[in-house]
Amino acid sequence: MRTFFYSIIYLIFPILFFLLFWWGSIPFVRGEGVWRFALIGMLFGILLDLAFIRKRIQNVYNIRYPLLIAVYLFYSVCVFGFFMGVPIFNLLLGPLAGFYIGQRIKINGLPGIEAAILIRKTAYFTGGIMFLICFTSGVIALLSPSTPRDLEGMFMRTFTVTWNTVIAVILLGGAALIVGTYLTTRIAADYIQKKHQLAESR
Repeated sequence: MRTFFYSIIYLIFPILFFLLFWWGSIPFVRGEGVWRFALIGMLFGILLDLAFIRKRIQNVYNIRYPLLIAVYLFYSVCVFGFFMGVPIFNLLLGPLAGFYIGQRIKINGLPGIEAAILIRKTAYFTGGIMFLICFTSGVIALLSPSTPRDLEGMFMRTFTVTWNTVIAVILLGGAALIVGTYLTTRIAADYIQKKHQLAESR
């Protein structure tokens, strides 16, 4: 799991500069030229990893919390954009944060009270970010006149979607995602805690 979390950190610069070079080149080049610029950006990101990240991050479980917040926000925006503003896939990030925090607690030997507070704060944070994601998605959906037709297509036109239906989906679906993110973050962190406790008791 340590290797997985390292890879999450190392992928940030390649992904970031891949996207920056890709979108930044569109006004100036066409066709395959865009991909060439995107690949150059990715290579530039890899070089930055080799020059800075590997030297500065000696232990993935001791990264400062402001940087961890930035990492979570970065991937939240990436997932939100990749899935065209559909927030359900952002739900996957909550458990990942929970797994990380659970591992960090055990490796750094945090006492029970501090561990519980950290898990709760992490769950509040991931739930809060999901609230912002759902709010943004809801605003986009309400501003788009094609949203009812898009939902009808998603459900294969089995029923007529009205704007009242859209609002209900936004409110109920958003609430479910926010609560789900909070709960899955805590569940994942608690699972890692219990797993380590069982391993130590054997």
